[in-house]
Amino acid sequence: MKHVTIAITTVALLSAAGTANAGAKIKINDDATINLGFRLQTLLISRSGDGNTEDEFKVRRARFRLGSTITDKASIFLQTDISGKSMNMIDAFITFKPSKSLNIIVGENMVPASRQNLTSSSSLMTIDRPGIAYKSLNWGGRALQSFANNTIGETKSGLGSKYAVRDGGATVFGKGNISDDTHYKYYVGLYNGADDAASDGFMYSGRFQVNFGDAESGYYNASTYLGKKQTYSVGVSYTAQADATTEVDTGNAVDYSLLSVDGFIEQPIANGIFSAEAAYSKMELDGAGDLGTTDGKVNGNGKKSEGDGFYAQAGFLVDDIQYWAGYEQWGSNDAANMGTFDSARLGFTYFLKGQNLNLKAGIEKTNFDWNDKSDTSFVLGAYVNF
Repeated sequence: MKHVTIAITTVALLSAAGTANAGAKIKINDDATINLGFRLQTLLISRSGDGNTEDEFKVRRARFRLGSTITDKASIFLQTDISGKSMNMIDAFITFKPSKSLNIIVGENMVPASRQNLTSSSSLMTIDRPGIAYKSLNWGGRALQSFANNTIGETKSGLGSKYAVRDGGATVFGKGNISDDTHYKYYVGLYNGADDAASDGFMYSGRFQVNFGDAESGYYNASTYLGKKQTYSVGVSYTAQADATTEVDTGNAVDYSLLSVDGFIEQPIANGIFSAEAAYSKMELDGAGDLGTTDGKVNGNGKKSEGDGFYAQAGFLVDDIQYWAGYEQWGSNDAANMGTFDSARLGFTYFLKGQNLNLKAGIEKTNFDWNDKSDTSFVLGAYVNF
Protein backbone atom coordinates (compact mmCIF):
# COMPACT_ATOMS: atom_id res chain seq x y z
CA MET A 1 0.00 0.00 0.00
CA LYS A 2 2.86 2.36 0.82
CA HIS A 3 4.39 1.84 -2.64
CA VAL A 4 1.03 2.57 -4.30
CA THR A 5 0.61 5.81 -2.35
CA ILE A 6 4.12 6.96 -3.24
CA ALA A 7 3.63 6.12 -6.92
CA ILE A 8 0.34 8.07 -7.07
CA THR A 9 1.96 11.07 -5.37
CA THR A 10 4.91 11.04 -7.78
CA VAL A 11 2.62 10.88 -10.83
CA ALA A 12 0.58 13.77 -9.43
CA LEU A 13 3.69 15.88 -9.01
CA LEU A 14 4.76 15.16 -12.57
CA SER A 15 1.34 16.03 -13.94
CA ALA A 16 1.41 19.35 -12.14
CA ALA A 17 4.93 20.05 -13.33
CA GLY A 18 4.03 19.41 -16.94
CA THR A 19 1.70 22.42 -16.90
CA ALA A 20 3.95 24.65 -14.82
CA ASN A 21 5.36 27.88 -16.23
CA ALA A 22 8.92 27.49 -17.47
CA GLY A 23 10.31 30.04 -15.03
CA ALA A 24 9.89 33.79 -15.37
CA LYS A 25 12.03 36.67 -16.62
CA ILE A 26 11.02 40.18 -15.65
CA LYS A 27 12.57 43.19 -17.36
CA ILE A 28 13.20 46.12 -15.05
CA ASN A 29 14.94 48.44 -17.54
CA ASP A 30 17.38 48.17 -20.43
CA ASP A 31 20.13 46.84 -18.11
CA ALA A 32 18.32 45.09 -15.27
CA THR A 33 16.25 41.88 -15.23
CA ILE A 34 14.92 39.46 -12.61
CA ASN A 35 14.84 35.69 -13.22
CA LEU A 36 12.74 33.33 -11.09
CA GLY A 37 12.84 29.54 -11.07
CA PHE A 38 12.43 26.35 -9.05
CA ARG A 39 13.77 22.80 -8.79
CA LEU A 40 11.95 19.76 -7.40
CA GLN A 41 13.37 16.23 -7.14
CA THR A 42 11.27 13.49 -5.52
CA LEU A 43 12.46 9.94 -4.89
CA LEU A 44 11.14 6.52 -3.93
CA ILE A 45 13.98 4.63 -2.24
CA SER A 46 13.92 0.92 -1.44
CA ARG A 47 17.05 -0.17 0.42
CA SER A 48 17.92 -3.69 1.61
CA GLY A 49 20.83 -5.04 3.66
CA ASP A 50 21.47 -7.31 6.67
CA GLY A 51 18.12 -8.98 5.99
CA ASN A 52 16.23 -5.70 6.43
CA THR A 53 14.35 -3.62 3.87
CA GLU A 54 13.60 0.08 4.21
CA ASP A 55 11.20 1.99 1.95
CA GLU A 56 11.14 5.76 1.93
CA PHE A 57 9.52 8.55 -0.05
CA LYS A 58 11.88 11.53 -0.08
CA VAL A 59 11.97 15.06 -1.40
CA ARG A 60 15.66 15.21 -2.31
CA ARG A 61 15.69 18.84 -3.42
CA ALA A 62 13.02 21.56 -3.35
CA ARG A 63 14.49 24.91 -4.30
CA PHE A 64 13.43 28.39 -5.28
CA ARG A 65 15.91 30.68 -6.96
CA LEU A 66 16.12 34.33 -7.88
CA GLY A 67 18.72 35.85 -10.13
CA SER A 68 19.04 39.45 -11.19
CA THR A 69 21.26 41.40 -13.54
CA ILE A 70 21.88 44.85 -12.13
CA THR A 71 24.08 46.02 -15.01
CA ASP A 72 26.11 44.17 -17.62
CA LYS A 73 28.94 44.26 -15.05
CA ALA A 74 27.11 42.96 -11.96
CA SER A 75 24.50 40.37 -10.98
CA ILE A 76 23.12 38.64 -7.88
CA PHE A 77 21.88 35.11 -7.22
CA LEU A 78 19.80 33.75 -4.32
CA GLN A 79 18.63 30.15 -3.82
CA THR A 80 16.73 28.52 -0.97
CA ASP A 81 16.10 24.85 -0.20
CA ILE A 82 12.98 23.66 1.66
CA SER A 83 13.46 19.89 1.32
CA GLY A 84 14.21 19.57 5.06
CA LYS A 85 12.28 20.73 8.10
CA SER A 86 13.04 24.39 7.49
CA MET A 87 13.95 26.79 4.70
CA ASN A 88 17.68 27.31 4.22
CA MET A 89 19.51 29.85 2.11
CA ILE A 90 22.08 27.80 0.17
CA ASP A 91 23.30 30.40 -2.33
CA ALA A 92 23.60 34.15 -1.86
CA PHE A 93 26.28 35.92 -3.85
CA ILE A 94 27.12 38.95 -5.97
CA THR A 95 29.11 38.59 -9.19
CA PHE A 96 31.18 41.49 -10.47
CA LYS A 97 32.21 41.14 -14.13
CA PRO A 98 35.06 43.46 -15.13
CA SER A 99 35.70 41.16 -18.13
CA LYS A 100 35.15 37.60 -19.41
CA SER A 101 38.57 36.65 -18.13
CA LEU A 102 37.91 38.10 -14.67
CA ASN A 103 34.76 37.64 -12.57
CA ILE A 104 34.73 38.24 -8.82
CA ILE A 105 32.08 36.32 -6.87
CA VAL A 106 31.47 37.30 -3.23
CA GLY A 107 29.09 35.61 -0.79
CA GLU A 108 27.81 32.09 -0.14
CA ASN A 109 28.60 29.89 -3.13
CA MET A 110 29.86 26.48 -4.28
CA VAL A 111 33.58 25.90 -3.67
CA PRO A 112 35.54 24.69 -6.78
CA ALA A 113 36.87 21.61 -4.97
CA SER A 114 36.11 19.19 -7.85
CA ARG A 115 34.16 18.89 -11.09
CA GLN A 116 31.20 17.40 -9.20
CA ASN A 117 31.24 20.30 -6.73
CA LEU A 118 30.63 22.51 -9.76
CA THR A 119 28.07 20.27 -11.48
CA SER A 120 24.52 21.54 -11.22
CA SER A 121 22.04 19.18 -9.56
CA SER A 122 19.70 20.00 -12.48
CA SER A 123 21.95 18.13 -14.92
CA LEU A 124 23.21 15.02 -13.13
CA MET A 125 23.69 11.88 -15.18
CA THR A 126 22.52 9.29 -12.65
CA ILE A 127 20.01 9.71 -9.84
CA ASP A 128 22.54 11.74 -7.87
CA ARG A 129 26.27 12.40 -7.56
CA PRO A 130 28.88 9.69 -6.99
CA GLY A 131 29.24 8.96 -3.27
CA ILE A 132 32.87 10.07 -3.02
CA ALA A 133 31.99 13.50 -4.43
CA TYR A 134 30.92 14.34 -0.87
CA LYS A 135 34.48 13.93 0.42
CA SER A 136 34.89 17.70 0.04
CA LEU A 137 34.97 19.63 3.32
CA ASN A 138 31.80 21.62 2.65
CA TRP A 139 29.84 18.45 1.93
CA GLY A 140 30.95 16.88 5.19
CA GLY A 141 34.15 15.06 4.18
CA ARG A 142 32.34 11.72 4.07
CA ALA A 143 31.02 9.31 1.43
CA LEU A 144 27.39 8.51 0.57
CA GLN A 145 25.49 5.47 -0.70
CA SER A 146 21.98 4.71 -1.99
CA PHE A 147 22.47 7.27 -4.77
CA ALA A 148 23.78 9.84 -2.28
CA ASN A 149 20.87 9.47 0.14
CA ASN A 150 22.63 7.79 3.09
CA THR A 151 25.98 8.52 4.74
CA ILE A 152 28.40 5.62 5.07
CA GLY A 153 28.99 6.16 8.77
CA GLU A 154 32.52 4.76 8.91
CA THR A 155 33.67 7.43 6.41
CA LYS A 156 32.49 10.35 8.54
CA SER A 157 35.12 13.01 9.24
CA GLY A 158 32.94 15.50 11.07
CA LEU A 159 34.15 18.30 8.85
CA GLY A 160 31.77 20.90 7.52
CA SER A 161 31.15 24.61 7.19
CA LYS A 162 28.36 26.57 8.85
CA TYR A 163 26.81 26.93 5.37
CA ALA A 164 26.57 23.12 4.99
CA VAL A 165 27.10 22.45 1.27
CA ARG A 166 28.38 25.89 0.26
CA ASP A 167 30.78 28.31 1.92
CA GLY A 168 31.12 32.00 2.52
CA GLY A 169 34.01 33.61 0.71
CA ALA A 170 35.29 35.12 -2.50
CA THR A 171 36.11 33.43 -5.81
CA VAL A 172 37.95 34.80 -8.81
CA PHE A 173 36.64 33.06 -11.93
CA GLY A 174 37.67 33.55 -15.53
CA LYS A 175 37.64 31.92 -18.95
CA GLY A 176 39.33 32.30 -22.30
CA ASN A 177 40.35 30.67 -25.57
CA ILE A 178 43.72 29.18 -26.40
CA SER A 179 42.56 28.55 -29.98
CA ASP A 180 39.26 28.21 -31.84
CA ASP A 181 38.68 24.75 -30.38
CA THR A 182 40.70 24.88 -27.16
CA HIS A 183 39.28 26.72 -24.16
CA TYR A 184 40.14 27.16 -20.50
CA LYS A 185 38.61 28.39 -17.28
CA TYR A 186 40.05 28.90 -13.82
CA TYR A 187 38.87 29.39 -10.24
CA VAL A 188 40.79 30.72 -7.24
CA GLY A 189 39.03 31.24 -3.93
CA LEU A 190 39.32 32.07 -0.24
CA TYR A 191 36.62 30.74 2.12
CA ASN A 192 35.65 30.42 5.80
CA GLY A 193 36.24 26.66 5.78
CA ALA A 194 35.60 24.27 8.66
CA ASP A 195 33.10 25.44 11.26
CA ASP A 196 34.96 23.76 14.18
CA ALA A 197 38.45 24.69 12.99
CA ALA A 198 41.30 24.63 15.51
CA SER A 199 42.31 28.15 14.41
CA ASP A 200 40.86 31.10 12.50
CA GLY A 201 42.66 30.46 9.20
CA PHE A 202 40.87 30.42 5.85
CA MET A 203 40.34 27.56 3.43
CA TYR A 204 41.86 27.93 -0.05
CA SER A 205 40.60 26.31 -3.24
CA GLY A 206 41.60 26.47 -6.89
CA ARG A 207 40.73 24.74 -10.13
CA PHE A 208 41.92 24.79 -13.75
CA GLN A 209 40.02 23.16 -16.62
CA VAL A 210 40.73 22.83 -20.35
CA ASN A 211 38.15 21.87 -22.99
CA PHE A 212 38.83 20.64 -26.51
CA GLY A 213 35.95 21.22 -28.91
CA ASP A 214 33.04 23.15 -27.44
CA ALA A 215 33.68 25.22 -24.33
CA GLU A 216 32.00 24.66 -20.96
CA SER A 217 32.13 28.38 -20.39
CA GLY A 218 29.93 28.83 -17.31
CA TYR A 219 30.87 28.66 -13.64
CA TYR A 220 28.98 25.34 -13.40
CA ASN A 221 29.33 22.17 -15.47
CA ALA A 222 26.92 19.37 -16.37
CA SER A 223 27.24 15.58 -16.31
CA THR A 224 25.38 15.41 -19.61
CA TYR A 225 24.52 18.08 -22.19
CA LEU A 226 22.14 15.79 -24.12
CA GLY A 227 24.09 16.26 -27.33
CA LYS A 228 24.21 20.08 -27.21
CA LYS A 229 28.02 20.02 -26.86
CA GLN A 230 30.83 18.05 -28.46
CA THR A 231 33.74 18.33 -26.06
CA TYR A 232 36.57 16.69 -24.14
CA SER A 233 37.82 18.20 -20.90
CA VAL A 234 40.46 17.67 -18.24
CA GLY A 235 40.52 19.46 -14.91
CA VAL A 236 42.40 19.57 -11.63
CA SER A 237 41.28 21.01 -8.28
CA TYR A 238 43.08 21.45 -4.98
CA THR A 239 41.60 22.58 -1.67
CA ALA A 240 43.36 22.97 1.69
CA GLN A 241 42.87 24.37 5.17
CA ALA A 242 45.45 24.38 7.93
CA ASP A 243 44.17 23.52 11.43
CA ALA A 244 40.78 22.48 10.01
CA THR A 245 39.95 20.30 13.02
CA THR A 246 41.43 18.78 16.19
CA GLU A 247 42.61 15.27 17.08
CA VAL A 248 40.74 14.53 20.30
CA ASP A 249 43.31 12.24 21.97
CA THR A 250 46.32 14.54 21.46
CA GLY A 251 44.70 17.95 21.12
CA ASN A 252 46.80 18.55 18.01
CA ALA A 253 45.47 20.62 15.14
CA VAL A 254 44.78 18.63 11.96
CA ASP A 255 45.20 19.94 8.41
CA TYR A 256 42.78 19.11 5.60
CA SER A 257 43.52 18.79 1.89
CA LEU A 258 41.69 17.41 -1.14
CA LEU A 259 43.17 16.80 -4.59
CA SER A 260 40.83 15.96 -7.48
CA VAL A 261 41.76 15.21 -11.11
CA ASP A 262 38.93 14.66 -13.61
CA GLY A 263 38.01 14.11 -17.23
CA PHE A 264 34.80 14.47 -19.23
CA ILE A 265 33.66 13.64 -22.76
CA GLU A 266 30.48 14.11 -24.78
CA GLN A 267 30.40 13.09 -28.44
CA PRO A 268 27.90 11.71 -30.98
CA ILE A 269 28.43 8.01 -31.69
CA ALA A 270 26.38 6.02 -34.21
CA ASN A 271 22.73 6.99 -33.62
CA GLY A 272 23.19 8.36 -30.11
CA ILE A 273 25.17 10.61 -27.78
CA PHE A 274 27.93 9.22 -25.58
CA SER A 275 28.77 11.02 -22.31
CA ALA A 276 31.33 9.93 -19.74
CA GLU A 277 33.04 11.35 -16.68
CA ALA A 278 35.75 10.08 -14.33
CA ALA A 279 37.75 11.50 -11.44
CA TYR A 280 40.44 10.53 -8.96
CA SER A 281 40.42 12.09 -5.49
CA LYS A 282 42.78 12.03 -2.53
CA MET A 283 41.86 13.45 0.87
CA GLU A 284 44.34 13.88 3.74
CA LEU A 285 43.75 14.54 7.44
CA ASP A 286 47.28 14.09 8.80
CA GLY A 287 46.64 10.41 9.61
CA ALA A 288 44.77 11.52 12.74
CA GLY A 289 42.49 9.36 14.88
CA ASP A 290 39.24 10.63 16.39
CA LEU A 291 38.44 14.17 15.27
CA GLY A 292 36.38 16.75 17.06
CA THR A 293 36.65 19.85 19.17
CA THR A 294 39.12 20.96 21.81
CA ASP A 295 36.58 20.07 24.54
CA GLY A 296 36.74 16.37 23.54
CA LYS A 297 33.59 16.03 21.42
CA VAL A 298 34.15 13.35 18.74
CA ASN A 299 32.68 14.13 15.30
CA GLY A 300 34.51 11.61 13.12
CA ASN A 301 37.78 9.79 12.51
CA GLY A 302 40.69 10.89 10.34
CA LYS A 303 42.12 7.52 9.28
CA LYS A 304 38.70 6.07 8.46
CA SER A 305 37.73 9.11 6.43
CA GLU A 306 40.95 10.02 4.59
CA GLY A 307 42.31 8.00 1.69
CA ASP A 308 41.90 7.98 -2.06
CA GLY A 309 39.55 6.66 -4.70
CA PHE A 310 37.91 7.18 -8.05
CA TYR A 311 34.59 7.13 -9.83
CA ALA A 312 33.61 6.62 -13.46
CA GLN A 313 30.20 6.97 -15.06
CA ALA A 314 28.98 6.80 -18.65
CA GLY A 315 25.71 7.27 -20.46
CA PHE A 316 24.35 6.70 -23.95
CA LEU A 317 21.41 8.79 -25.16
CA VAL A 318 19.08 7.36 -27.80
CA ASP A 319 16.06 9.52 -28.66
CA ASP A 320 14.56 10.45 -25.26
CA ILE A 321 16.23 7.76 -23.11
CA GLN A 322 19.72 7.84 -21.65
CA TYR A 323 21.05 4.52 -20.36
CA TRP A 324 23.80 4.95 -17.77
CA ALA A 325 26.16 3.01 -15.51
CA GLY A 326 28.71 3.96 -12.89
CA TYR A 327 31.31 2.53 -10.55
CA GLU A 328 33.35 4.00 -7.70
CA GLN A 329 35.65 2.84 -4.95
CA TRP A 330 37.34 4.42 -1.96
CA GLY A 331 40.25 3.09 0.06
CA SER A 332 40.64 4.51 3.56
CA ASN A 333 43.92 4.72 5.48
CA ASP A 334 42.52 2.70 8.38
CA ALA A 335 44.47 -0.51 9.18
CA ALA A 336 41.24 -2.52 9.39
CA ASN A 337 39.85 -0.98 6.17
CA MET A 338 37.10 0.82 8.06
CA GLY A 339 35.66 3.29 5.55
CA THR A 340 36.77 1.31 2.48
CA PHE A 341 33.95 0.52 0.04
CA ASP A 342 32.94 0.22 -3.59
CA SER A 343 29.64 0.87 -5.37
CA ALA A 344 28.19 -0.07 -8.76
CA ARG A 345 25.04 1.42 -10.25
CA LEU A 346 22.92 0.97 -13.37
CA GLY A 347 19.82 2.73 -14.66
CA PHE A 348 18.18 5.00 -17.20
CA THR A 349 16.62 8.46 -17.56
CA TYR A 350 13.53 9.18 -19.64
CA PHE A 351 13.48 12.81 -20.77
CA LEU A 352 9.96 14.16 -21.19
CA LYS A 353 11.28 17.69 -21.72
CA GLY A 354 15.05 17.59 -21.49
CA GLN A 355 16.47 18.60 -18.11
CA ASN A 356 13.25 20.48 -17.34
CA LEU A 357 11.24 17.30 -16.78
CA ASN A 358 12.48 13.72 -16.59
CA LEU A 359 12.10 10.37 -14.82
CA LYS A 360 14.96 8.24 -13.51
CA ALA A 361 15.23 4.63 -12.34
CA GLY A 362 18.34 2.97 -10.98
CA ILE A 363 19.79 0.19 -8.87
CA GLU A 364 22.97 0.46 -6.79
CA LYS A 365 24.98 -2.10 -4.81
CA THR A 366 27.53 -0.98 -2.19
CA ASN A 367 30.08 -3.37 -0.66
CA PHE A 368 31.81 -2.64 2.66
CA ASP A 369 35.32 -4.10 3.04
CA TRP A 370 35.52 -4.06 6.83
CA ASN A 371 32.58 -6.40 7.49
CA ASP A 372 32.06 -8.17 4.12
CA LYS A 373 28.49 -6.89 3.97
CA SER A 374 26.60 -5.04 1.27
CA ASP A 375 23.53 -2.89 0.69
CA THR A 376 21.35 -2.75 -2.40
CA SER A 377 19.16 0.25 -3.24
CA PHE A 378 16.50 0.68 -5.90
CA VAL A 379 15.42 4.25 -6.59
CA LEU A 380 12.76 5.89 -8.75
CA GLY A 381 12.96 9.65 -9.24
CA ALA A 382 10.94 12.50 -10.73
CA TYR A 383 12.94 15.64 -11.64
CA VAL A 384 11.55 19.08 -12.46
CA ASN A 385 13.64 22.16 -13.17
CA PHE A 386 12.35 25.51 -14.44
